Amino acid sequence: MLLGPQVTTSDELSHKLSQISQQYPMISTYAPPIEQMSRYQSQQVATAIGDARQFDGRIENDYWITSYSALSKSKYNVDAYRFDANSLATNTIDASEELYNSPEQLAESVPQQSALAELHVIESDAEQEQLPSIFTFPRGADAGTFLHTLFEEIDFSNPEPNQLSDKIATLLATSDYDESWQEVLIKLVNDVLDTPLAPGLNLRQLEMKDKIVEMEFYMPLSSFSCKELNDVLIKHDPLSKLAAPLTFGQVKGMLKGFIDLVFVADGKYYIADYKSNHLGEQLSDYNQQQLSEVMISHRYDFQYQIYSLALHRLLKTRLANYDFEHHFGGVYYLFLRGIDVENSPSNDGIFFNKPSQQFIEQLDALFLGEENQ
Repeated sequence: MLLGPQVTTSDELSHKLSQISQQYPMISTYAPPIEQMSRYQSQQVATAIGDARQFDGRIENDYWITSYSALSKSKYNVDAYRFDANSLATNTIDASEELYNSPEQLAESVPQQSALAELHVIESDAEQEQLPSIFTFPRGADAGTFLHTLFEEIDFSNPEPNQLSDKIATLLATSDYDESWQEVLIKLVNDVLDTPLAPGLNLRQLEMKDKIVEMEFYMPLSSFSCKELNDVLIKHDPLSKLAAPLTFGQVKGMLKGFIDLVFVADGKYYIADYKSNHLGEQLSDYNQQQLSEVMISHRYDFQYQIYSLALHRLLKTRLANYDFEHHFGGVYYLFLRGIDVENSPSNDGIFFNKPSQQFIEQLDALFLGEENQ
């Protein structure tokens, strides 16, 4: 390294090293040791092997995260109950809560009518095959997810039609649906946004700051049985009284869910859930009695009851002077295929419910383990 490629002898190298050590006092030169160094020998240390510690604790295996889907997953047979429209009409419906299930997993389980009616539906399908409408839009889970995504991503209050058209075109381009559905979907969105939910209230008036889409929640659950829950639901909600009972084991842990839409209007907070269920080929198939039957058969009543409790708990922690009657507006189930702004006076396609404060507080107490205290 000192002499580079220059050929040298050991004497010349020693001389060069001596010069360096004289020039730099911190450098010293020594002759290499002649004696042989001993080899490294590792130490042999005897290590005692102790006894493993014994675990005498208890691991809880009855605690898990559950959901509306899990708690209501039993197959509900619409023949297991007798839908009594007169009984329903004489009761003030007191239920409102939901937990988002796979969008349209159960979309086809509508009570079967006569063979003649089924034949009529088949004929109607054939007649309208060349006339795209929201009734002929594809059914099933994928279609339900597509429609949910559409309403999640648009700005309700933006009056610019090109923005809506562009959004729908983008979603269609990234889906399996043909661009020929563009006009059908534009009409659907405008019908849903412009149809009055109540006097002076529609979705079109909501700005981005007035709403939360897909609001996620977790609610702690104490240990309770499905009988205890069924008793509370039946006591307060006529729909639950007409439905097949929930059937699950003891539950304890956390209840998880997503609410399609939470919005505020005139100081009141509302829940909205989009349903793409196909109930028929005309608007009259989405009348209030038909909607009530679907709510019962799918146990959507239990779904909106869970959602209502989740929003109630949230508002209690966020509003300084929270009052249930003043701040909680209720729940809207929007059956998208049955909503037409020109047919809005009939209220077809829209199911509304507001639970009583007593109901929500009793459900809250059950979930917290305070029901019997």
